[in-house]
Amino acid sequence: MPATMKRTNKRTVERVYTCSVCTTEYTTTRYSKTHYCSPSCRSKARNNKTASRRIEKLPVSDSWLWVARECHRAGTVEILKDVDLEQLFEVYNRRFKCYGWDSENKTSKFHLCHIAPVSGKHSIGLLHHENLFIGGSLANQVHGTKEYEGVGKSIPRSSLLDKWRVGSKDSHRAILSKVQKYLGNKLVEYAKKNPIKKAQRFVLAERISKLKNNILPLDQLEKMGTQALMKLEAELLQKDVFSIKLIAKRSLVVYQEELERFSTYDTDKQSDYLFMSDAVRVVAQLLSQENESGLSSITAHKFRWYYEFTPLQLKPNKDLSKLRDFISFTAFSLLQGAELDKSLVKNTLNAYIDVVSLTVVEHGIPDFNDTFTDFEYIRDELNEFSENVEKVKNAISNASLLSPSVVLKLEEKAKEQSFLNTYRAETACPEYWNYDYSEYGIKVEAEYSLPVYSDTFLESLPF
Repeated sequence: MPATMKRTNKRTVERVYTCSVCTTEYTTTRYSKTHYCSPSCRSKARNNKTASRRIEKLPVSDSWLWVARECHRAGTVEILKDVDLEQLFEVYNRRFKCYGWDSENKTSKFHLCHIAPVSGKHSIGLLHHENLFIGGSLANQVHGTKEYEGVGKSIPRSSLLDKWRVGSKDSHRAILSKVQKYLGNKLVEYAKKNPIKKAQRFVLAERISKLKNNILPLDQLEKMGTQALMKLEAELLQKDVFSIKLIAKRSLVVYQEELERFSTYDTDKQSDYLFMSDAVRVVAQLLSQENESGLSSITAHKFRWYYEFTPLQLKPNKDLSKLRDFISFTAFSLLQGAELDKSLVKNTLNAYIDVVSLTVVEHGIPDFNDTFTDFEYIRDELNEFSENVEKVKNAISNASLLSPSVVLKLEEKAKEQSFLNTYRAETACPEYWNYDYSEYGIKVEAEYSLPVYSDTFLESLPF
């Protein structure tokens, strides 16, 4: 019986496809429903699909709905000219981390303030990270629509195009559709790297709409606020509302961070931003020494009970709250574009503050080991304290609070303190306790006896 023969000369079918990404023709023997000429094109296609799915969420994203509201307010999507989306949303998200929202009164302690105003006379301020800063709501309301010439980023009204205008009755979805066309590939590239999350209120609305005892339609639920939806869901499920009370960030901390951020953008005003940042830090340090909380991120007063740093002192008959308000409004004005009067700031600081020491007082040396469960946290806290001590010292110097006479006084005080510390260390040394000095053969003078005088001698005295 002949052996079975296997066919080894099977004909190979070659297929020609066009790459879906780069439109290059390529030949392959594999049958495929998806056509990619290389792994890189396959990866690009995957990223494009991811971006498309994310872009579909624009109308239900809090951050992009904010963009839609700003475009509606300005009347055009051209306020997004030259926008860096990552930097823009970083500033937007930082405002929420200031925790200044009051849900009961529906007001916020902080606003996203425009440098070049949206409703300028001859121009419109851009929605750009270099044209926005986080400022106090009161200061922003007082400032109003006032503008400083030549500051911020704006677009002339005369150069606006009709095709990018936004009507007063346009919906957010329609505005975002126009935004998508205006940004084009910039939006696609952003969506490839950054997720676009669905707003919590839309998630809550969908969840509530599926509950059996709910009577409200989905479109009505989507118009409600997050807090109202959370309360409604808790009532329908007969549960308590979960809430966390967050403490608002201190205004001085916000201004100091914003001044440092802007010092990296504007080289013309860099020295002004840095000087004002130091002035804010100095006032914050003085407030922290008065046991005011919320300032530890930019100041250094105490590290537990081990170290204490108290370099400043309020002068007699001075109101610290007035100094705080002056520095806050001056910082806001500088960020808004006003010219900084350094002499006024220096004179005000010197009129209110005395520098009394630049030395960290040690009450004990930290002796931590790995058995502490929060050792990493303690070490980070100590590092932050040490770094802030140096920053506060530099701020005091840069704010012109160290005149030659003050420096001389501090040096003398440091010498005196050094002598006292040395003396205390020596007297506290155990080897000096109960020391036997008998071997030295120290001779003590004999007891002194008063001389005895006769009565005749006393009678001869004239008194």
